[in-house]
Amino acid sequence: MTTLLNHLSVRNRIWAVVALLIGSIVVGGVMNVLTLREVMWREKEQKTRQLVDSGFSVLAHFHALQTRGELTEAAAQAGAIGTIRAMRYDEKEYFWLTDLGQPFPKMVMHPTMPELEGQRMDAAQFNSAANGQKNLFVAFVDVVNQGGQGYVTYDWPKPMVGSGVTEQRYPKLSYVKKFAPWGWLIGSGVYVDDVDAAVRREGERNVLLVSGTGIVLLLFALLIARSIAKLAHRGETLEAQVAHRTVELRALLDATAESVLLLDPQGKILAINAFAAERFGQSPQDIAGKNFFALMPPDLADNRRAVMQQVLSTGQPQHSRDRRGAVFFDNSVYPVKDAAGAVESVAVFAKDVTEQHSAREVDDIFRKLDAVLLKWRMNLESIAQMFCEDILPVFDLAAAWIARAEKDGQLTLMASAEGSDKGLLSHLGAGGLRWDGEPACCLPAGAVVRSGHWKIVVSDGPQCQTCNTHTPALHGRATIVLPLTLGGSTWGVLTLYGRDPHQFEGEQLPQRLAAIATRVGSALESALQQEWLTLLDAALAGVDNSVFITDARANILWVNRAFTQLSGFASGEILGKTPKLFSAGVQDADFYRHFWHTIQSGTTWRGDIVNARRDGSLYTVSQTVTPLRNTEGQVSHYVAILEDITQRRAEEERIQHSAHFDLLTDLPNRSLFFDRLGQALALGRRDGTPGALMFLDLDHFKEVNDQLGHAAGDSLLVAVANRLREQVRESDTVARLGGDEFTVILPSLRDGNDAVRVANNIIAAIGKPFHIAGAEARVGVSIGIALFPQHGDTVERILNAADNAMYRSKNAGRNCYTFASDDVAPTAVQGTP
Repeated sequence: MTTLLNHLSVRNRIWAVVALLIGSIVVGGVMNVLTLREVMWREKEQKTRQLVDSGFSVLAHFHALQTRGELTEAAAQAGAIGTIRAMRYDEKEYFWLTDLGQPFPKMVMHPTMPELEGQRMDAAQFNSAANGQKNLFVAFVDVVNQGGQGYVTYDWPKPMVGSGVTEQRYPKLSYVKKFAPWGWLIGSGVYVDDVDAAVRREGERNVLLVSGTGIVLLLFALLIARSIAKLAHRGETLEAQVAHRTVELRALLDATAESVLLLDPQGKILAINAFAAERFGQSPQDIAGKNFFALMPPDLADNRRAVMQQVLSTGQPQHSRDRRGAVFFDNSVYPVKDAAGAVESVAVFAKDVTEQHSAREVDDIFRKLDAVLLKWRMNLESIAQMFCEDILPVFDLAAAWIARAEKDGQLTLMASAEGSDKGLLSHLGAGGLRWDGEPACCLPAGAVVRSGHWKIVVSDGPQCQTCNTHTPALHGRATIVLPLTLGGSTWGVLTLYGRDPHQFEGEQLPQRLAAIATRVGSALESALQQEWLTLLDAALAGVDNSVFITDARANILWVNRAFTQLSGFASGEILGKTPKLFSAGVQDADFYRHFWHTIQSGTTWRGDIVNARRDGSLYTVSQTVTPLRNTEGQVSHYVAILEDITQRRAEEERIQHSAHFDLLTDLPNRSLFFDRLGQALALGRRDGTPGALMFLDLDHFKEVNDQLGHAAGDSLLVAVANRLREQVRESDTVARLGGDEFTVILPSLRDGNDAVRVANNIIAAIGKPFHIAGAEARVGVSIGIALFPQHGDTVERILNAADNAMYRSKNAGRNCYTFASDDVAPTAVQGTP
């Protein structure tokens, strides 16, 4: 600072220092605003990209099913559309699909505006890209045709609570990705008006800060100038006063957390604040007068010298970014001009942006892992190894390893990587590493597994002396052990080695590494899930029983091949739907209330259900539904195992039917007749209503048998049974007791006249000719009628009464009916054969 003052006049000394201070504050404020916007914008980009990648994986999954021949292209596309249509996030956000048509694409799927599906997107309302100068969907297609994927910004209305959208349009950022096999693109977007609002607030705050600070500094400079003038007027020593004020101004300059330097045109350091000098390991007094470019590597020096020469030649500020070692800088270089306007020196403001740079590199690592998982279905070890190798250069680490904590206390090494210092982990795979106690226990790892919190140690400290992985090469290095959490519990550890004992000091870096470990856990969990799905496909794809798995809301996540064959639905038509898709409407509401109450309480349900196939035909399954709980004890999934018992149930029903129904006429047989008669008598006693039992015997049936044969006789009996059914109510029972004997049970009659009316109808119907075996046959019927309880109140009594009445009809000339009561005369019908 003293060297600088020797080269400038008193007035210029004052204003140069003030300019440096105000400039550093302005640059710091601008950098803060730009950094804030960049971080928030990258968060938005990362979020929408990860979401679209998840939707893209659904398309890839169904296309793989098509490629393997399990689905047709149409079925695969329908399955993908149905699954993506159901995918929502942040309650209102969604995905859409379009084709790549020219000049305007067509909408393939839009979950909130299905009326657009199949329509060409050429309406004026979509001209919201490029400040309203370009069709939005054309912009999407242009982006994916250029690079396969990319971002598009535009204005779009916001969804309102309930339904509808706002009239005002808001800035939105969308990520779109091309799915070449089907000629589609998939996209989704997030609103970014909150980014501009946050930047605006930060900018307003910085303006107030700069304004206030600038006013204070200007007043301070004015006071200095006035004091100098007074000193000159009084003849006092001006240099002593300026030196005093200069010390005060330098204290303000040293207070900034950025590097601030003043260089002459050859690179000589005229002034430097304490923060910048510290970065070179020197004090401001020791480093003043040295050549700035001689303090750094030649390549970096050449780049920075070129930037300064451009400032000197153009008189305009310049901005650049570079790296010194593991530290990344954002540099702003400003010209300092003399009274004539010539550049006499340059002011340099350098901001450490290592944190932002490493955040981008970490994001790149996880994007790479996500892409690998989606495309290749890598196993757990491969994902862990990729991460260990990629994380070393980001934080200038010496080594890294990942191990799984087994239940028996062992630590199973999954992956490891070393930087430039080889041999650090040479004894890591020697075996026997444990976390549950000595011997061979990694004490820090054990503490991390048990507590779930990260821990920092020095590798040659007492906690690492008993570990069989300790080697002299690790001496004096800081080590951080971080928990890897999968499914809510500690699955293993991530261990990182620094290059010196102080690399992980402070709170900021360990917290960032802990957040990275959380993301590693998520990536490993995804790999585990993919391994599980692969095993599930292999284990259940060929089993005879049908299986499907749903989430807690009954959305179907997975089906095996046996289920698609049983139901007739393709997997693409099932995934994302609920089991209501198979409902046949046979089970009532009470059945389903009991079903859901059972499984939602965590209890396994077993029972039979009638489902409907895709073609509408019904089938019966014996089904077991088992709830699965997560680590919090809540039901998270349901596994349904189904056995097709349609044929078995049909056979059981056939056997049951044959036990109670006549094999020839399909009328109730003698066994069922007695059961129905007992029920009719009980009903009459309960309700106090009369009923009737009719005994029927065909007249002249033997002649038909003798003339036309027994087959014709059987056909005649079937025809008679059909005519009898037509003459009675649904609540009545027509039965065949054997041979040509039939009965009719008529419960709940008003009086005997109802029985007379039915008897007359039966006699008339049976008396009509039958066409059997190409010939005409005629028979009659003799009927005995017994009323209950009038003629008997037990099965035996009413049966005997009707049987006797029937024989009286035979004796009376046939083809008539007779009541059991003696005072009722038999009635004949004319036209009997």
